[in-house]
Amino acid sequence: MKIFFIFFFIIFSNSYAKEITFLCKISEELENGKPAKKKLYEQTPVYLYLDKNEKWFNDVRKKEFIENEKDLIDRVSFDFIEQKKTLIFRFFKYQTIKKKKLESSSFIKFVKFDGIMSFLKTYFDINEQSFFTTEIKGICNEK
Repeated sequence: MKIFFIFFFIIFSNSYAKEITFLCKISEELENGKPAKKKLYEQTPVYLYLDKNEKWFNDVRKKEFIENEKDLIDRVSFDFIEQKKTLIFRFFKYQTIKKKKLESSSFIKFVKFDGIMSFLKTYFDINEQSFFTTEIKGICNEK
């Protein structure tokens, strides 16, 4: 019943909502594809903020990001993709405002039906070679 409620709420009522907050319990933490030695989210949940009107789905609200990261605004780009069963959010931070070389990227995949989430962050060196990745996986419920 709970899964049906989540699915129903996301599909039908969210088109009118400004923002939806999800509370995510993390079940797996990876660093460079291997289990993380230090579990940062074992006891601490992750919040994700969905704003379809702003095409935003991230662990920080878009308004807060813009207010707190004014110096980054010209160095970022993002994509929000809503598919039948999933939401995908890709966030790219570049080394310069020309947006030619990546500094870091984030990729969030959220399954609408059951709330399963994967959140991958990749960090790049000056030559755009990936040198560190973190990934968390878990289940999210609307707060």
